[in-house]
Amino acid sequence: MIPPDVKKILDDLLQRTKAGEVNWVESNTAGIEALAEDDYVVILPDSSINIWKVKGDPTIHVHILDSHGNIVLDVTGEYIEEFELLDNLLQAAGRKALNIDETLEVIKRNLSKPGVLGNPKPKAQARQ
Repeated sequence: MIPPDVKKILDDLLQRTKAGEVNWVESNTAGIEALAEDDYVVILPDSSINIWKVKGDPTIHVHILDSHGNIVLDVTGEYIEEFELLDNLLQAAGRKALNIDETLEVIKRNLSKPGVLGNPKPKAQARQ
């Protein structure tokens, strides 16, 4: 069970993430060894929060780290309400870290313009 004070932090973090007020990044981008394919971190002054899910495993993990990078709390959702909170936070963190909303807005703007879409001779784009 997620302790009430930690649940409050995660609830607040989810709301601020949805409002676009949290700068999530992919863990490997922040110089942190990624533990999974879906692995995101927010670096705060004197602490950080890392959330990830291993492909094929339904468990979502959250590590809360101190200023030295030590894991001070390891959280997983054991009950459906907790899983939903962590899943929503993971999805919101991923959308922010991967710039999904910005990319979709660019596509929408391009679709609203008249004329032919798409470059007939595209250069390969690097995939990460």
